[in-house]
Amino acid sequence: MSQTKECYTVAQRRMKADRIIKAMRFYLGLSQATVAERLGVATTAYVRYEQEWEYIFNANYSEACKLLEILQLDPQTFFKGEYELSELGYILTNRRHALNKKLRNELQKCCPVSVRTCGTSCK
Repeated sequence: MSQTKECYTVAQRRMKADRIIKAMRFYLGLSQATVAERLGVATTAYVRYEQEWEYIFNANYSEACKLLEILQLDPQTFFKGEYELSELGYILTNRRHALNKKLRNELQKCCPVSVRTCGTSCK
């Protein structure tokens, strides 16, 4: 199913797909190069998934699904826009530097991504 920029659902826009992808990569302890290698693309190509929220919605569907499986995310739930970041997820994805020990410990305790359980963000 091909989408144009005007066709993104409100849920997809709200989900912040790029941050979800980045947060799960951090959570799983994977580097960008490792994910790119598993996906079969250059690291520079993978980086776009983490930098452009709409990139995954315009990517080759099988490649997008493979990426989501690498990151242990359900493609159907993802494309419905039903994932959300926790507060820790926002902290992680706003960082431009390596994770410090405190954040690494927090990350081991709690996944930074969850499935939205209602129409709005539930805390």
